[in-house]
Amino acid sequence: MATLWWGTSLGNEGVLYGDFNRLQQQKQRIGQEMTRRGFTDVRVGPAGISAVKEGCYVSIAHLSYPAPNRWWEVIMVSCDGFNVPLAQRIWTQASNAIRFTW
Repeated sequence: MATLWWGTSLGNEGVLYGDFNRLQQQKQRIGQEMTRRGFTDVRVGPAGISAVKEGCYVSIAHLSYPAPNRWWEVIMVSCDGFNVPLAQRIWTQASNAIRFTW
């Protein structure tokens, strides 16, 4: 059985609704920070960010929210086996990497 842990936040101040170039630049910064924090196979694309850490797969999506300067940010972590504490820890590490860049 696999573990899936996810969470959302409404944040990302400073990126105007519809400003996808600025959002893509921010995703690049998030990817760099995740690499600095020990995530591997970090990939940044137009649909989101993905990475691996301690056998867990991380996927981050930014979804537009109909208000200026706001985005839904969804972080999902999937780990092999039933290991909720590991998934929670990796989720927190990914969330902290994102918060560091804003």
